[in-house]
Amino acid sequence: MYPLRSRLDSLDDIEAISSVGSESSPITPRVDFHDLPQVPFLDLELSQPQRLNADQKCLEVLAFMTRQLSRFSLRTLSETLFSSEDSTIKHHANIFLAGGGPHQLMNLWWERIGARDSQFQEWVVEKAAEICSQECSWLTDKASEGPYYADALSLHVSPKNVTVDLVKKFRLDDLRMKYERVTPRLQTFLRTIIGKPHASSTTSVRSPQDGRTMITTITCLIMWDNQVPKRVVQLWNRYGASSSHPFQGRAIFHLSQDSLRVARAVANDGTKIKQLPYDNFNWMSRAWEVSAIHGSTQHDQVSAMLVVLPRPEDVPASYLASIPREQALQDILPSFADQSIFREHAVLHVARILCDHVQKFSPLKGNIPKFNDPDAITPRKSECYYLPTFDQEQGSTRGNMIVLRHYFLEVLAIPKDVFENIMYFVLGDRLTTVRDRAAQDLRAVDRSTYRVDHLSSFAMMSGLMHVCMNFMANVGKNAWGSSGDNDAVSLLSLRDVLPNRNEITTRKIDFYAWLRFLDTILHALVISAACHTLQITSINDFTSNDITYNRLTTITTSIVDSFLMPSVDRLEADGVKKTLGDSVSGHAVLLLHDLMTIREMRHAIKHGHPQRIVRMLKFWTPMYYAGKSYNYAHKCMELLHNIHHDWPSDSAKVLTAGMLVNTTGREDGFVEGDMHVEHLNGRIKGRAHGTNATPELLAKVTGALGHVRDLTDMLFSELGVEEINQYHSHVKQHQDVQMLVRHLMKHRVFDFNADEQSTHRVVDLYRTGLHRLAGRDGGHAKHLAHHRLRLRMRHNEDSKTVDMTTLR
Repeated sequence: MYPLRSRLDSLDDIEAISSVGSESSPITPRVDFHDLPQVPFLDLELSQPQRLNADQKCLEVLAFMTRQLSRFSLRTLSETLFSSEDSTIKHHANIFLAGGGPHQLMNLWWERIGARDSQFQEWVVEKAAEICSQECSWLTDKASEGPYYADALSLHVSPKNVTVDLVKKFRLDDLRMKYERVTPRLQTFLRTIIGKPHASSTTSVRSPQDGRTMITTITCLIMWDNQVPKRVVQLWNRYGASSSHPFQGRAIFHLSQDSLRVARAVANDGTKIKQLPYDNFNWMSRAWEVSAIHGSTQHDQVSAMLVVLPRPEDVPASYLASIPREQALQDILPSFADQSIFREHAVLHVARILCDHVQKFSPLKGNIPKFNDPDAITPRKSECYYLPTFDQEQGSTRGNMIVLRHYFLEVLAIPKDVFENIMYFVLGDRLTTVRDRAAQDLRAVDRSTYRVDHLSSFAMMSGLMHVCMNFMANVGKNAWGSSGDNDAVSLLSLRDVLPNRNEITTRKIDFYAWLRFLDTILHALVISAACHTLQITSINDFTSNDITYNRLTTITTSIVDSFLMPSVDRLEADGVKKTLGDSVSGHAVLLLHDLMTIREMRHAIKHGHPQRIVRMLKFWTPMYYAGKSYNYAHKCMELLHNIHHDWPSDSAKVLTAGMLVNTTGREDGFVEGDMHVEHLNGRIKGRAHGTNATPELLAKVTGALGHVRDLTDMLFSELGVEEINQYHSHVKQHQDVQMLVRHLMKHRVFDFNADEQSTHRVVDLYRTGLHRLAGRDGGHAKHLAHHRLRLRMRHNEDSKTVDMTTLR
């Protein structure tokens, strides 16, 4: 102990430490140094002990621990000091904790290693999260236990407690102060992240340009896509949750410009097959305060997009010779194989309908095979680019010339020599393709050396949405009937059975309204045929039958073979149909067949099955002709001849698939290309409201529409917003189907023994059309004559066959 004592004697409090108790040594007499004699040869200096600084003291302690306690580290000392249960040690530790020591020590540690030690940073963040979580718990799960129960109760607002007084008294500063009182640490973090200092409700000290972070930028883009008003955007900008409205406008403009840049690069890429779907749309620039020189203006504009068609790797570059069309009528009409496949698919459709509406059959739905197509399109999202709108009418041949030149040469900036080797495709409705072909005819005499100047580098593609819409109109006119007809299956009679269907008229076809109306009738006809097959009188009687999948297949096959596939003439010839001519049962058979072709087409489009689509076009071509829709009959013949005779076989598969686009990437996410353009038109018109809308503004923002919508869909899908909003979005039509089934069962429309004569004249569109297309003077011969007229000698091209520029 003496060496330690000698070292401790040199510490600061030398007097206190060197005091010796009475028991440590004997008492000696006091010596007075003044009584000592003078010694001249000795120069005595009484030196005071030297004071040690903090570093020296620390070194002394560490040296002692090294010599005496070599296995007792500084870390062990710290852990023992603050974790020991010994009362003396706890006493000294509490003195340290109560005197602000931890705070000072943590600051020293943070300055020493906090900026570069990731483990230490993670510990700080975790503990900060625990603190914030504890603060938030005083407002949530532990509100009743904590000290802020009254605040938590005031922040929890039930819908029944939302009153005028609550709304009028709400102040954002009051809410902020309440949160700062209950969650002060959390508010510190939020202020640091958002960067919004405290400001009064009247004076803003925050720049509107603050908050240009990724999340605020994404938020403002989603607000633009959902057309959130400017004031709301500014509100959230002031709150720090969104970028400002001026920032939003500039972001959309630059996004649109970059989209156009990418589209130009794609358009000039010779390895891709490009298609330009376009259509016209009209909108009114409304003036709320008119004058002699200022008023509302009608704008006729064009919208377009660039679509990259999916190209298989094995598409050859060689040209395949075409077949003379005079020998090819049988190739564009349904063959025996087409009839057989349609029958098989009709059986599957009938089975699905019964499983959807009959509870006894619903467990069997999973056993129904899926529809297959050898050329099924791979379900991936289509590569589409929205192009700026063009303030140009498109109702004339000259207007279409201007539109094609504008988009290909000016917007997409494709050099003229590129068109010499690459074919570009244009998709539109019937009138658009007709005017484009007329423009080709007029420009064929152009003496320019470039193909693009006489529009010979463009091939016209048909839009399937307009084909479907006009086929529904064709069937509607044939089966509509009149108020004086005693026909239970006329569309007019069926419409009057259902409430809320007054928009169904033959004067103007509402695409989705007619589609749902005809689909409801098809379901009712199938169920009525099933009731007649099983000899039951009500849809509720299905529960009394024990149904297996084999039994279901037998029922559906019987329905198709008895009431869908046979012609009325065959039923009369076989003696099944007793009432000759127009009758209620005969009309029910014809209507069931026609509506099943619509269902097959719509299902094929939705799932991207090109062969099924082409097969239905073969069925529809004679039906168009018999219904006197000659323009669409010629359009279908033109497309079918292109697919079977004019285009190289592998290229034909690519171009047929090019009539569809996939907007979601899902297996059932395909829509028609012209339908996609119609959706684009609707979204553009949504931007045309208000006094500030101009054609120039629409051209600047259109390019960003697709990209921002994709961003919104992706974010909504990841957060589950889409599923929440769509949970009850589709209106169920079970009640409508049951009402029609009761009506059809009452009139026994599939009971040929109870058949009644009808005054309503209905044409068998399919069989009648087959006869009218054939022959020297038939519809197909007239189509070929028009075809030869368009392919007369121009630019040294052979008129006997249809040439096609090599795909590259």
